[in-house]
This record gives sequence, C-alpha cells and structure tokens, in this order.
Amino acid sequence: MRKLNVAILAGGRSSEHDISRLSAQSILGALDTEKYNPVAVLIERSGDWRLTTADKLALHSGVPQPAVLKLTDTERAVRAADLDEPSDDGKRRPVVLRSEVRPATVTSPSNALRGIDVIFPVLHGPYGEDGTIQGLLETAGMPYVGNGVLASAVGMDKAIFKAILRDAGIEVAPGIVAHRQREELGEIVVRAESEFSYPMFVKPARLGSSIGISRATDTATLRAALELAFEHDSKLVVEAAIVGIEVECGVLGNEDPIVSVPGEVVINDDAEWFDFETKYLEGGSELRVPARISDEAAAKVQAAALAVFRAVECSGLARVDCFVTEDGRVIVNELNTMPGCTPTSAYAKLFEASGHSFNEVLDRLIQLAMDRHREQQELKH
Repeated sequence: MRKLNVAILAGGRSSEHDISRLSAQSILGALDTEKYNPVAVLIERSGDWRLTTADKLALHSGVPQPAVLKLTDTERAVRAADLDEPSDDGKRRPVVLRSEVRPATVTSPSNALRGIDVIFPVLHGPYGEDGTIQGLLETAGMPYVGNGVLASAVGMDKAIFKAILRDAGIEVAPGIVAHRQREELGEIVVRAESEFSYPMFVKPARLGSSIGISRATDTATLRAALELAFEHDSKLVVEAAIVGIEVECGVLGNEDPIVSVPGEVVINDDAEWFDFETKYLEGGSELRVPARISDEAAAKVQAAALAVFRAVECSGLARVDCFVTEDGRVIVNELNTMPGCTPTSAYAKLFEASGHSFNEVLDRLIQLAMDRHREQQELKH
C-alpha cells in the first residue's frame, strides 16, 4: 500500500503560534514513517507559508518547551519536500523527501499542499482553530484532521459556545459578554459587579491557552483584567468563579465517538489558578489520570463531554474541560477543538490512560479525516 502524504500545518498568526509549533514537532516525530510521508508546513505570524522541517520548528532559546520534544533521532525529522504534480492518469506520485536540509522559502498554500493526501492542521487560536483554515481546506476539497468549520468557529468563541450549551441544557458558569466598541470600561465594571461577587474571571472570547485571561478580586483588578483582555480581542466574557475540581476529558471519533477517562488538573501551591505559566512551565501543574472523583462523577463528566461534542457537531477530536463541584454538579468550562498534541499533553495522556497510545490516536485521527471527507464527497452539492 502506498504511504499517505500528510502535511502538518504549524505556527499560525495567533498568540498561540509557539504552542502550535510544539504540537506539530511532536506529531512529526511520532508519525509512523512506514505508513506516512510527513511534510512540515510552517505558517509564519505574518501569514507566509513555508515548507520546513521538524527541527526548524523548535522554539528559540528561552521559550519553555517540554524536554520530550528534543528528538533523539533527527533523521526522523521530515525534510522539506518537493511534491510531484499528479501524473497523467490523475494519481498522485509519492512524495520525494530530500536528504539534505535546505532553507525554508516562502511558498503559497497551493504549492505547499500539492500532492498531499490529508492535512493535519495543528493550529491553535484565531486563523487556525476558529474555522478559517478549515474553510480554506473545505473550499480546496482537501481531507483534514479534526473539526469542521462550524464546530471550530463555535469552539473558539466562548460566548457563542456557552449560549449553545445553555440551549442544550448543559450547565456552564454564569457569565456576561462585553464588546469594546459598544460599552465603556466603567459600564462593563458596573454590569459585572451587579451580576457577580468577587473573584471573577475575565477572558478574551476568542483565544485559548489562557492567554489574556485574568482573575479579578476587586474593582481595580477587574478594570486591569478588562484592559488586558481587550488587547487580545474586541469581545470578552466575564464569568463567576467556580469552586470545584478541574477535570479534562478527551473525545475521539466522528458519528460514534469514544471518551477518555477524566483527568484532574492539579496546580502547584504558588498558583491561584490554571494560567498560561502554570500550564506550560515545568512544575506549574500536572494532570492526574484518573481524576480523584467518584465513579458517578466520572461518568457524569464523560456524559457531559459527549453531549458537548454532539451539541457543537464536532468531528475527529476534542477536549472538554469541566468543574466538578462539591455537590456533584458538572459545569462545562471550555471546548478545545484542536487540543495540544504532544505525548505529554492532556489529550494524549487521557487516551493513553484509556488504553490508546499517542501513535494509535494519530492513526485514528488520520483515518477519521479520510472517512469524513469520503462521506462528504458522496453528497450532492
């Protein structure tokens, strides 16, 4: 059987550019080269596309990155590739990988994806996880891993996402939505303080990795939190703080998805909440799998994760983050439609504990992408 040519899209224009590069580097190192020809495509912060290599995705010195991403076999790192044009019979020829690393040069999306069988868009945040890249790939008729345009866009917008969940009867934290162009800062403060007591959380509506999120404990910190969030997005949400055990649950599949065992987020004693540094700096936090909750609570978390996956019409993969309160309620916090994809990331750990290795998950995601594309091609348009 011919090996599949898999393009891994990394980077992107969002604040989560570096996190995406870490995920892509891990996938490039983990894909079975007996089955796949992996090709790395870096989308620069400027929006330029470059054919590149796994080793060139490494972050600059000083940027925290998991030690596991330091590949021990650099020959496995995919080399920049020239992809052959389809032959006269319409079939794609195999990718020819160069043995020598050459400087990555700017190219167009069409050139970067020529000859590719399936795309793995490991992009986090706006211009990647929000339905934009998915729309491009849909228009181009390319199979791709993960959620479609609708689920990606909904999952990226916290306000829209939670409105859909409320309509589906899924419990979420009480919150308000504010727009920079519609209200003065003082008006938002008054509205938030009339709805909630402190502490409360202020979040950019369309960003991930806890970037731009703050915990407000009084009027002064609330104003500062609003100003910070508005630096990242023109729309934000202010939510009541939820007291409970923070848990995460992975979902994998299309029409008949499976759910992982829930994992518990445990932050170090110095951190007040699960912010960016706590998530990504060594020693900031750990994921305990399984979570230290009752079997009944674990079943509720899994049911909630599955309900969220279906309510938003997800496909491929997702990670659903929840709180389990002392009285046993499950409150959904966020949906990640392209969660971090390193062997040490939460999504991989959750499924490893559920009996599925990182390599098996990657194989399954690629197959799900091909299946979904084939089903779409059978529809009449």
